[in-house]
Amino acid sequence: PARVTTPAGHAGIVVVTGEPETRAICGLLAGMCALAEPLRQLEQEVELATATQQSARRWIRRVDDELHLAAKMQRELLPSAMPALGCFTSAALFKPLWHVSGDVYRAWRLDETHMGFMIADAMGHGVRAAMATMILAHELVLKETTKSGYRLIPPGEALARLNEQMVSHPSEAMRFASALCGIADCATGEVHLAAAGHPHPLLASPDGTVQKFELDGAVLGVFDGAEFAQSTIRLTPGQMLVMYTDGAEDALPTPPKVDGVRVSVDKCELMCHALAQCLRDTAGVSTHERLLAFGAMLDSLSGSLHRADDVTMLAIQRRDGTN
Repeated sequence: PARVTTPAGHAGIVVVTGEPETRAICGLLAGMCALAEPLRQLEQEVELATATQQSARRWIRRVDDELHLAAKMQRELLPSAMPALGCFTSAALFKPLWHVSGDVYRAWRLDETHMGFMIADAMGHGVRAAMATMILAHELVLKETTKSGYRLIPPGEALARLNEQMVSHPSEAMRFASALCGIADCATGEVHLAAAGHPHPLLASPDGTVQKFELDGAVLGVFDGAEFAQSTIRLTPGQMLVMYTDGAEDALPTPPKVDGVRVSVDKCELMCHALAQCLRDTAGVSTHERLLAFGAMLDSLSGSLHRADDVTMLAIQRRDGTN
């Protein structure tokens, strides 16, 4: 009987052995001719798909390179070293969800006895939110030059000014953000604070207790003419004021469901308990190392590789042994 084979590695060659009938050979040739055009079109489509895939890979590599560069620039704009002035030291933890972050923080020296600080969280994620945070950090001003020298701007007034700029800003990227800012008086130990839709800061004491310090204020960019109440707290030696973005709260595990219903929890209380435990476990180390330990604790939790938001923390601590 006739046998039809195709030699390995020789596409397009058909070998007929045996004693084939003439009409069988004619049918084989007719079939091959009929398939020639569809096969040619298929080859063209495969070539086009391969070229498109290669082009997409090149663009992905380019975008990835650009995002790495943007992340590098964002980190370079953040404080390279956290300041220490008078009776206060400062530290920060910065854990972007992606290449770039929608969070920003700053701490800087205002004069010989005052330190300014801020932490903010722009709406959204990615490059647009990262660009918004850089504008926020630049536009939030706590010191201005006057004819007679300079003037420290109270935190509530600084947020009100920033809010007016955001309300009138033409870009949608600058529409909404939460923020907290303050001025630490390094001679008296007082810290003046104001917040705009931001999570309450936490006050950690040397005895291991952690409690929230309530600050209320509208989210930036929403209400024209919004006012922001200002509060003052005097830190005692060893006390630490911890500020954070809501990504830190969201990264903590919530209680399991009871009878299929999720138990309502206060995320700020979860943060208090988690921070208190971390501070007890890291007694005797620097403020920076304690924040790093908290970040390592978050990384150890289930689902840490798939967080929903950036995590940023800022701490101002009064040194032990100061009056």
